[in-house]
Amino acid sequence: MTTVEKPLSAIVTENFNSASVLEKYGLDFCCKGNMSLKIACESRDLDPETIARELSEVTYEESSQRYFQWELPFLIDYIINNHHSYVREKIPTLFMHLNKISNVHGQRHPEFLEVERIFHKVAEDLSQHMVKEEKMLFPAIKMIAQARAGGEKLPGLPFGSLMGPISVMLSEHETAGEELEQIRDLLNDYTPPEDGCTTIRVTFKELEGFEKDLHKHVFLENSILFPKASRMEKE
Repeated sequence: MTTVEKPLSAIVTENFNSASVLEKYGLDFCCKGNMSLKIACESRDLDPETIARELSEVTYEESSQRYFQWELPFLIDYIINNHHSYVREKIPTLFMHLNKISNVHGQRHPEFLEVERIFHKVAEDLSQHMVKEEKMLFPAIKMIAQARAGGEKLPGLPFGSLMGPISVMLSEHETAGEELEQIRDLLNDYTPPEDGCTTIRVTFKELEGFEKDLHKHVFLENSILFPKASRMEKE
């Protein structure tokens, strides 16, 4: 299979450093990771061959693949301590900055008002989503991992199987990814307008950073944590 035919998630799985190339072109390798590079490029009017050549030049480093070797409890703690903490830290700042640029510049740039509305929904949904992971799904995965390590019987779960909550998390990831893509499109790939003040430029950078972090966050769950946890439960 050529690179242009490979799913985006497979490209990043083979070499995690490839994520930076896909991010540069606004290609979502997490929520839309099942999409091939060719189809993903068509949706954004990009040349897949050009991006494939750039991907072929990305250095492979064993250290960048560390996520794939981690035990599931450690990976879960990493996700919570790095990505969940990041989301909770950035939301109040983005609320403040989006409110400011909407109030001051919303008349000339009505897209700022729409971005603020969408981000408030993303923030509310992600906040609830992370609580469900931390209170239900992640503890269940850790329980199964502990039972497996000790050669014990699989513990009974209140929701039956991991696949139930995992399917909900996958759907919520996709929704968040689509909403952040709407924000990216409204803001012209986070390109500030010519009359953009410092606060606008800072806010655009913050939103871009928020989206990039979510891509890595969701990739770790969709492509590593959830598949490993499902296989572990079946075993």
